Amino acid sequence: APRFYGALRPASGAGFLVRQGDGFALQPALDGASDFRLVAGLAAEDGVSIEHVAPDGIIGYLAAQPGQGEVALVAYRDDDGFRQRATFTLQRGLSDASGVTFTTREAAPRALAFGTVDTQAGLALALRFVDASGAAPAAGRTFLLTGKRPPAGHGATVRPGEDLLEGQLRRSADGGSWMRVEGMGNIAYGRGAGP
Repeated sequence: APRFYGALRPASGAGFLVRQGDGFALQPALDGASDFRLVAGLAAEDGVSIEHVAPDGIIGYLAAQPGQGEVALVAYRDDDGFRQRATFTLQRGLSDASGVTFTTREAAPRALAFGTVDTQAGLALALRFVDASGAAPAAGRTFLLTGKRPPAGHGATVRPGEDLLEGQLRRSADGGSWMRVEGMGNIAYGRGAGP
């Protein structure tokens, strides 16, 4: 089973939930929260990666964009740079001990933050990466996790009466291996977080 399955809610944005927007964009919202899975880090098992499974079954990973503060859901790529950008250090929430703070594993760490940004249309609420030691409010860098039981097909266990269909993917409980049903009933198996 994943380390966590459910919704992410910024501690500073009462009622706001992180959800998938158009395409692979992430945005705050009052309703329609996406479900996310916290799994073993793609680049390091002592880290954490944040998975999102879209309604069409496409798996995206929350990743920091190089040199930018942008937050995006990115399809898995088999390269070290991507795995590093999609692996975070998970620590106790800066403003609320029941929450969590996600920081990048770069030499100059950045923290996932929720707050306002200037746009051409004025101020807007946004998710972004900020200097982890910077002046962004601690509440903006703290996220509350609203967990729930993963639905069928989102955990490592195949439940009685459940079918595995072609293209479906399952991960081990520790996030260190995976299997996927392929054509003609073949099962592909691999080590690591993503196929």
